[in-house]
Amino acid sequence: MGDISGTYCPHLFFDVAGFGHLDRDADIQQAVRRGLYQIVSGALARAAVSHTVYYRQDYGDGVLAVLPPTVPALALAEGLPIWLHLEIRRYNKCASPAARIQLRSALHIGPVYRDEQGSAAAP
Repeated sequence: MGDISGTYCPHLFFDVAGFGHLDRDADIQQAVRRGLYQIVSGALARAAVSHTVYYRQDYGDGVLAVLPPTVPALALAEGLPIWLHLEIRRYNKCASPAARIQLRSALHIGPVYRDEQGSAAAP
């Protein structure tokens, strides 16, 4: 994505609940992180959003995705919960109990600002 400072864009934030739980050693946490990105990429692909068109910022146990302003926010709001549910179920079906993911997510639409630290949304 080019310079989009001040542009109204959909922002998605995803966070794995209980990421630091005692049942999750470093190996499990790495598997959960891979699963998080698999789930997010799969759900956004179902929304016809290629991983090559959005900005992604890692938070360890979560991820911020800033999508281009051309992505219809209403389609995300209506479809993303369904697609996330499908992708989470697919991942959890094959994961050990300690590696299963419960995902929190939020959608915000507003101006985005970028600096040397990354991306931030205006209130």
